[in-house]
Amino acid sequence: MYINPENLFEKYIKVLESFAQKHNTSLEKYRHGAPSCNLTYRREDKGYCNIQVLISEDDKISIFGLWEFLSREELKKYIARISKIELKLDLERLKNELEYFFTRLNAMSDKDIQEVKDISYELKAFPEKDLDIFFDGINYPVCKP
Repeated sequence: MYINPENLFEKYIKVLESFAQKHNTSLEKYRHGAPSCNLTYRREDKGYCNIQVLISEDDKISIFGLWEFLSREELKKYIARISKIELKLDLERLKNELEYFFTRLNAMSDKDIQEVKDISYELKAFPEKDLDIFFDGINYPVCKP
């Protein structure tokens, strides 16, 4: 049975929109019809962060955090994650959890890297003239603390 994600997020969407505006993040809703919203932004130093909020039919919310950056010199992708939090929550708690994830993601350093992927095979698909876009062209806004 299909559940419209817009209906699931109805009571939370204002909190997500307010957070996105406050911190200058993009807000992508219901990608491919999924019951999730992604708050994505560029860090000032390097890479981008994503906070994903998923909601289930029983009104539980799961939150995931990701910081990812690419190294042109090493042809590697570095990834750091924050474990998921699953909550039955109210609007104030959601606001607090989003701020917590935002603060943690921005405080991460290279020592928090959990995964390194070789991306040299991915680069073969890009003509040389487009490599700058691959490394530098992430069109996410730079966050505001």
